[in-house]
Formats: sequence, C-alpha cells, structure tokens
Amino acid sequence: MDHENATIFVTGTTGRQGHSVCRYLREAGWRVRGLTRDIESPRANELASMGVELIEGDLDRPSSFQQGLEGAYGVFAALTYVEGGAEAEVRQGRNLVDAAAEAGVKHFVYSSVSGADRITGIPFFDSKQQNEVYIRTKDVPFTFLRPAHFMENFNMGPQCRAIRDGKLVFPLPPDTKLQMIAIDDIGFFAAMAFDRPDEMLGNSYELAGDELTMPEIAHRFSAHLGREVRFVQLPLDELERMDPEYHLLAQWLRDEGYKADIPAVRRMHPSLLSFDAWLSNGYWRGTGKGKKVMEGVPA
Repeated sequence: MDHENATIFVTGTTGRQGHSVCRYLREAGWRVRGLTRDIESPRANELASMGVELIEGDLDRPSSFQQGLEGAYGVFAALTYVEGGAEAEVRQGRNLVDAAAEAGVKHFVYSSVSGADRITGIPFFDSKQQNEVYIRTKDVPFTFLRPAHFMENFNMGPQCRAIRDGKLVFPLPPDTKLQMIAIDDIGFFAAMAFDRPDEMLGNSYELAGDELTMPEIAHRFSAHLGREVRFVQLPLDELERMDPEYHLLAQWLRDEGYKADIPAVRRMHPSLLSFDAWLSNGYWRGTGKGKKVMEGVPA
C-alpha cells in the first residue's frame, strides 16, 4: 500500500499509547490524523511538528470527529476508563466504531487488554471485552492488540516516588510473575498491523515483553539506581479498602494473570524491550534524566 496516500485516524493522540502510535506511523510514511480535545496543548504541538494533522473533538460527540474519518484507511483506538469509568469507555468505543463503519474504514486496530477474551469481573477489563464484541458485531475489519501491564505504570507518581525512596509497593505475592509491555512497543505493533493486513487482520495479539516477580523487579531497580530497593507486599484487604476495583485486578493477577507467549511476541519484534532494556534506555522517569514520559496521563 502507498502509505503517503493513506490516512490512519488515531484517538488519544496526546496520551501514552496514541503518541507512540503516531510516531511509528509517521516514521513508516503514513499520513496521520489525530483526535485531541485541545489542539493548543504542548503535546498536540509536538504531534503537529511530526506532521500529524490534528482534529479537535471528543469521542462523546461523534459530530466533532466524523469528518476526520472521511477517507481514512484505518483507525487506531486507545480508550481509557480513567476519566469517565467503564461505562464511558464502552459508550465512546461504540461511538467510534459506528462512525468508522459508516466511513468505510478498512482496518480498525483496537488496543484492548491482555485477558479480554476471558471472564474477569474487572470493570475496566470487561469494558474492553465489550468493545471487542461490538467491533465484531459491526463487521469492521479489525486487529486486537491486548497489552499486559504497562512498564510505564512504574512512572506513576506515588509508585515512582516510593521506588526512589527504596520501596517497591505492590499487591502481589513474591512468587507471582507479572507480564509487562513497554508502551513504545505497542506503537510498533500498531504500525505493524497496518503494514501487514494480510497477516494481522482478524487476529488478536497478547503483548508482553517481560515476565518478572516483584522481588526481581525490585532487584532491577536496585541495580539501576545503585542502591537497595526492597519489595513491600501491600495486603489485599488493605487494597480493598483503598480501591475495590484495583483489588479485583490484584486478585486476578495473583490467580490467573496475563498469558502472552513472550517468545512468540519477540519473534514478531526482535527488538522488543525487556524490563532491563526499558530501564537502561531511560524510560523510567525516577532518575529525573530519562526519556520524556507522561506522569498521570491516561493510556
């Protein structure tokens, strides 16, 4: 396909996933049209400097973005429950899918979550499962990317500060492995999906780049910082009082967990980042001198 004459419509462009996807698509030569609620923001200006055409709109208002889908070959969708909850994520997903179907989009790449094909009872997993089902019912040509735990979650404020202070606090037993993926690699796989429709259309991909226990992660932070970081297990009953939904996630991670075939993922993407590589390449912001990443920005 002639990338220079084909447009990909990207949602969440100023978020963590959307920004990565825009960069990989532009590097591959695609025309990119990005949806944002504020085209004057610093993040939006950065995207514009990459050559991304920005559309100011909101997924809750289809009339604000329908024109941006006109003539688009593909859509990349990263939706978040953070601001409006799971119900908003489903509602916005349906708005986007309906508009994409009406526009005749040929390839809809949806960033879901690892485990979305299973019954979890976790609201922000179930919302992504509902979106997957809806995409199928609308007969929109799709690829589902199902990422595991974001390595970038260790950049979130309280977690990042605790690690700097020498404690990795997490609600998993010390022998439970957590599968993780770097957000940069999600961008790679999204661009790959559009580049390889014959291979990837109609398929789902569980994505992870590493699998470590919390003590192993603490050890890697210790080596990276040159001082001890020890793992502190947050009791589940305490977590339940603090955040019932995250408590459900922690239970599921302990009992079921993500099930990506990491060697198979690495065969598709030999430069897939391990957690060590993610640290050494400057993606952790705790040292104050790493790559520019966004604290508290939705996925």
